[in-house]
Amino acid sequence: MGAEVYAHAVRSSWLHSSGVELKDRGNHIRRIALFLAWGVHDGMRRGATESGVLGVEYKGRPSLAHERQI
Repeated sequence: MGAEVYAHAVRSSWLHSSGVELKDRGNHIRRIALFLAWGVHDGMRRGATESGVLGVEYKGRPSLAHERQI
């Protein structure tokens, strides 16, 4: 689910960026770069833990922690 939300956010960012005036383009690109860097890091962390690719327990999710205790 994280990847789909992230992909949607990226698409909306690029769609909105097309309407930005040239003088604001630099700041907007910087904002998108920061957003992408955060999104990739967060998406990879959440995606990997949710799918169990890394086999890491993500303790911030009570539902997963609860399922492991049962």
